[in-house]
Amino acid sequence: MATGDGHDAVDSAIGTAIGSAIGSAIDSGIDSAIDSATDSAIGAAPGGATGAGVAAARGVARAAAGPVSSASCSGIAIVPGIGAGGLLVLDEPLSFWGGYDAQAGTIVEPRHPQFGLALRGTFLLMARAKGSSSSSSVLAEAIRNGTGPAAIVMRERDLIVALGCIVASELYGVDVPIAVVDEAGWQALAALPPGTPLRLEAGEARCDITAGTLPS
Repeated sequence: MATGDGHDAVDSAIGTAIGSAIGSAIDSGIDSAIDSATDSAIGAAPGGATGAGVAAARGVARAAAGPVSSASCSGIAIVPGIGAGGLLVLDEPLSFWGGYDAQAGTIVEPRHPQFGLALRGTFLLMARAKGSSSSSSVLAEAIRNGTGPAAIVMRERDLIVALGCIVASELYGVDVPIAVVDEAGWQALAALPPGTPLRLEAGEARCDITAGTLPS
């Protein structure tokens, strides 16, 4: 577990990796950029990563290579894993850097309509993100602290949010899956009552969003 200088190294590695990947994201698409940024961030993080860890991270890019369909969800699995929580729909994009307190687990951006709301353990619907590459390290830290969401569903792929969840998985062993859904899927989920228990199971072959149970 990284502490002190370790967190600085993670933050620096993420920032460097994303900065070098932006051009690739524009020229070659976000899938290959995630692959490149993941290798750079994990390799530069304290202790590096095992061969299996890097292979798993590269699997994220393969999982993001194309749409998957099931009876429950039509979308793209961006970060694999399983997560369940009560539904929370963000009304506006959120920057984790400067907009979220990873210790308290609350939104601290004063102008955000859901200022003061906690994301801990939620099934988070966030159409898109905003902010700098440092958001990745804040999200990873929140996940490590247990103050982050349990699963994230978006309308648009986001390299920064994805990398935060990948780093948390590789360095801290905590998986927070991410999926992107189409407009019909988004509207169906957003129409559910707040707090509705949902489960996301995102993998290379399937991306299921189903009724879930809230963790005890």
